[in-house]
Amino acid sequence: MSSLFLFTLILPVISPNTTYASFEGYVAKDDCDSANSQQASSGAKLSGVQGDWLTKGTIANNNAQQIFNYLTQTIGFSGAGAAGALAVAKRESNFDPQALNPGGGVAGWFQWSGFTNTVNGSRITAEGSIKAGDKGTLTAENELKLISFELNGGWKNAKMTVGNDTDPVQAAKDWSLYYEGVSLSDGQSKIGQITQDAQAAYVAFGGANISANSALLGAAGAANAGTTTKNPDNENCSESTDSSDVLQVAKSLLGYFHYGQSHGISYIGSVDNPDHNGITDCSGFVWLVLKKAGYKVPENMGWFTGSMEADAKGAHHWLTEISANEAKAGDIVIVNTGGGSGNNGHTAILEENWKPQSPSDNTTKVIQMGGKGGSGGVNEGTFKESFLSLLNGNYTLTFARPQK
Repeated sequence: MSSLFLFTLILPVISPNTTYASFEGYVAKDDCDSANSQQASSGAKLSGVQGDWLTKGTIANNNAQQIFNYLTQTIGFSGAGAAGALAVAKRESNFDPQALNPGGGVAGWFQWSGFTNTVNGSRITAEGSIKAGDKGTLTAENELKLISFELNGGWKNAKMTVGNDTDPVQAAKDWSLYYEGVSLSDGQSKIGQITQDAQAAYVAFGGANISANSALLGAAGAANAGTTTKNPDNENCSESTDSSDVLQVAKSLLGYFHYGQSHGISYIGSVDNPDHNGITDCSGFVWLVLKKAGYKVPENMGWFTGSMEADAKGAHHWLTEISANEAKAGDIVIVNTGGGSGNNGHTAILEENWKPQSPSDNTTKVIQMGGKGGSGGVNEGTFKESFLSLLNGNYTLTFARPQK
């Protein structure tokens, strides 16, 4: 699950002889690490035989039913939304509440971070019922509490989007992206697997008979989440950014914060009066600037570079993709390799109009957290010196305009 986000700080260890840029996401320790603290099930060690999750009476089936019932009856998910979440739980842990991946420090149904180490953050202990290293606290009851805590807190966007989904396959993709923090272009998403499992869960648990409960989800959000309204006459247009507001806020934060590959409001003190010595990363800084400048942002820094790119190119909840020719001061630039997880993504705010130069030679000025500033505070630099290490091989370069 790039970074959402009551996580324990993990500061990058940097050799004194080498300078690295600081990028978005969490430190990848093995091939099963995914963005924002979650771990794919290929690295998880299951605590016992769970049985076929679609066979009545097995441990896995009972656990899957518990999750499905909780999401639909307590949180208000549609049957499609709950089925999508189950598909991802199957991928992550095969419904074993004590599934562990010691290398990544993750555990539980959704492989939350922070159980045996905090290399990927510390989501699993945020609610309070689960204690780091104590397998006795990895129970179904405690993990349902954690799900509720997150969906009603920093992951409210995941709740509103997935909870209102009417297609179980789309719900699985949305849960993987917004709750797990895994870009859909990342092989760890296992799109083929979660597609089949979402459809199977939808049938097995009667998802077609259950609509989203707006009273439980939140009436305002239920009316808007999971859909994007477009004006067909202006589909490719976006309102101009008030660059003066964005840059004024951004420059007022120069020198603020220490870089850590985790973020959340609690790490910076508050939005109105941020702590000069607080902790955040590149997407956390962009979030704070846009929030203070009056633009739409997800709850509690609930994005990372992978989901920022996905939103700009898809749902447009907060960002709208624009062309390089349109990109100007106050707009957002995002570069991702793979799914943008680990150190494979970075984002910054343009300080001037994008220059018509090749990316690797581009001297457009940016303001950012990390980048050429390493583990130091908010800093200014050029695009090429701040993003250069991401510009080798396959990468995506996205320009985005925030939405009021």
